[in-house]
Order: sequence, then structure tokens, then C-alpha cells
Amino acid sequence: MSDSAAGELALTEAILHDVLILRYISAAGLTILLYDHLLSFADEVQLIWSAKLTSSKVLFLAMRYLVPGMMIAETIQLAGLSNVSLSNEFCKAWLTFAVLVGWVTIAINNWFVLLRVWVLWDRNRIFIISTLLFFIAMHATTLALAWIGVAHMINTLYFVPLFQLCGFSAFSDIGVVWIPELLFEFLMLMAMGWKVRMRPKTLKSLQEEGFGYFLFLFGLTLANTVVFLAARVRTLLGRISKPAYSFVFGHRSR
Repeated sequence: MSDSAAGELALTEAILHDVLILRYISAAGLTILLYDHLLSFADEVQLIWSAKLTSSKVLFLAMRYLVPGMMIAETIQLAGLSNVSLSNEFCKAWLTFAVLVGWVTIAINNWFVLLRVWVLWDRNRIFIISTLLFFIAMHATTLALAWIGVAHMINTLYFVPLFQLCGFSAFSDIGVVWIPELLFEFLMLMAMGWKVRMRPKTLKSLQEEGFGYFLFLFGLTLANTVVFLAARVRTLLGRISKPAYSFVFGHRSR
């Protein structure tokens, strides 16, 4: 076997290994998500459906059902669990849609975090205005960076019949997309820490509110950044994994 053939075989094995990992992660994530829905559906009907219509209710329900829909679609088709062949155009459209949905769900998550921090700061007007502007700036930056990343990646995206999923012929390093999210969540953690320092009794309130939720969001964003910068994975799966996992654990911390 020539060196070039051996190299191609090694690359194929590495990609297959990554694909299998992604499929297992997708199946596990979807299972956890659906299990969470079953456990909390009765509470949702009692507490959410009967509540008056507010922006928080709409955002919660959007997050509640948009994420599972996306995860089901990815697990069934883009994770290679069906025999339906897709066109390259579909893969490109899906990438664009997935990036947009990912951005929306992350923004919703962080919006709920921001609302909690405002309460923690006794709805201080200056704090609200400054953090709201920072929220808008960071998420606008994230969307712009994501769109630039899509523009660079979309022409390398195609359907791979061998693996039955969408893949990239070349990999673009877009880990920088997560940096604005890291900055925002880090600021929220600092704001909570400062409040605890100024008012120690606030710590008990944070514990009751589920401080692990905030730490989880930050840790997951940090993990995504590391994965994007270091991983070999060339497939589409995982690009929108954060909203699903942050919603699962975040919802159960509420």
C-alpha cells in the first residue's frame, strides 16, 4: 500500500471515529432532553400553560419545543440514522437555519440569566441599562461572527452518502464565535460575585435560585469554545448542541 493510500485510509478511519462519537452524543442528548420533557410536562401544563400570556412565557415555550425539534431532525437525518439522501443545497440551507436557531436559543438562555441578575441587583436602573446594552452588543457580535463563519464554510458543505450526513470538505476555525458569549456570561458571574461580596446574604438567594445553572452555562460555553478550537470533527452535528444541553440542565435548575 502506498503512503498516499495509507494516509487516505487513516483519514477515513479518523473521520468515521468522529462520526460515531457524534452519533452517540446526539442520541444521548436527545434521550436526556425527551426524558426531561416527560418528567416536567405535568408541571409545564400546570404552571406555564395556565399562566397569562407574557414575553417570558412565549420565550420559554419557544425554547421548550424548538430545541427538541432541532435535535430530533439532526438525530434522525443529519446523524446518519436514516437512508434518505439529501442534496448539497439542503445541507447548506440547514446549516444557515441551524446557526440562526442556535443563536436565538442561546440569546433566550442568556436573557433569562440577565433577568435573574437584574433581580439580584434590585433592578438598579443604571445596572439594567448598562447590562442591556452589553447584552445587545455581545449577541449582535455573535450573530455577525456566526454569519461570517457560515459564509466561509457554506461552499465546503456537502452531503456525504458514505456517512449519510452533511460534512465539510475543509474545516473553518470559527471558535471565535463563542468569545462574545464567554464575555457576557463571565460578566454575569462577576456581577453576581460582586453582589455577594457587598451583601453576603445574597449567597443564600443564589443557592435557592440554582447558582449551578449560571455556572453550567458558562462552563458549557467555555467547553464549546475549546472543542471548536481543538477538535478534529468535520461534521455539522454539534454546531447547535449547546442550546439543547443548556436547556436540559438549565430548565431542571429553575
